[in-house]
Amino acid sequence: MPIRLHAEHTGRGVSLKRIATPNDAESLRLFFAEKGSAATVSPFSVSDHRVFLPGMTMDQFAKLIEAANIELIP
Repeated sequence: MPIRLHAEHTGRGVSLKRIATPNDAESLRLFFAEKGSAATVSPFSVSDHRVFLPGMTMDQFAKLIEAANIELIP
């Protein structure tokens, strides 16, 4: 099952939101770290886990996830 998330550009990088579980957030952080991003996980809340990809554009993000098990949601 893919990791579902919402992605948006903040002007400083790409913010990944509405990630279902802390494990999914950590998996994403590790995935993007392996791709060379200094991804960080925001403090967890009950239902909205987040990852921030500093300095990344939406085009770069889209290319990195082309073959990944990630589903973008609105």
